[in-house]
Amino acid sequence: MPRQHHRVTGTLLAATLAGIPLLPVTATAAPTSDSTAEIFTFADQADGSLDTPVGTSTLARDKSGISATFRTGQLRADHAYTLWIVVFNRPENCAQPCNEDDIFVGGDPRGPMNTATIKAADIHAVYGGGKVADASGTTRIDTHLPVRDASREDLLAKVNPGAALKETQGAEVHLVLRSHGPKISGQVEEQLGSYAGGCTTFLHPPAVPKNEGECADLQFAVHPPQARAAR
Repeated sequence: MPRQHHRVTGTLLAATLAGIPLLPVTATAAPTSDSTAEIFTFADQADGSLDTPVGTSTLARDKSGISATFRTGQLRADHAYTLWIVVFNRPENCAQPCNEDDIFVGGDPRGPMNTATIKAADIHAVYGGGKVADASGTTRIDTHLPVRDASREDLLAKVNPGAALKETQGAEVHLVLRSHGPKISGQVEEQLGSYAGGCTTFLHPPAVPKNEGECADLQFAVHPPQARAAR
């Protein structure tokens, strides 16, 4: 099956964290089907190699919402990780393919957010769960996002208030795994429950968090739309 090329979103909190120089992240993914996609690292993307997947992501869609399972490895044992669901409700309005240019002007998180395209593509970027990696450096995060659910932390809420998953079959879905570094005593719940939980230093690929307080987006998978609904 020919590889399909996509650029995936990264570092989505840039516009809300004043004074932190976050850099754009671009990547290419090769999903094997609508429901299964390989997981790659942003570090591999940064050096131009996406030949070795580190895990597999599955996505199921029905009228009530989407359910995903993110199984991955090559993580640091006892580090905290969160999963983020980036929904492009109207991918036909993306720059093609959907990528960070649709979220930041010029694709640069240090600049302003691309308000027009965020609204045109109806982008929603929400929390999908958190886990601590086991001793083997692996983890599995299962998540479900119901249609019209606007109750979770949404990284784009200030730009696209009230956004939610609108129609499951036509949406493009990017799953992003974020590292919050080693477990911090008294802060594990926070690390596993929010984008900036436990973060004091924001790193960029190919850097990987090693110390307490270091955070970075590490891995991603892309699930293209199953069918583009009539608008």
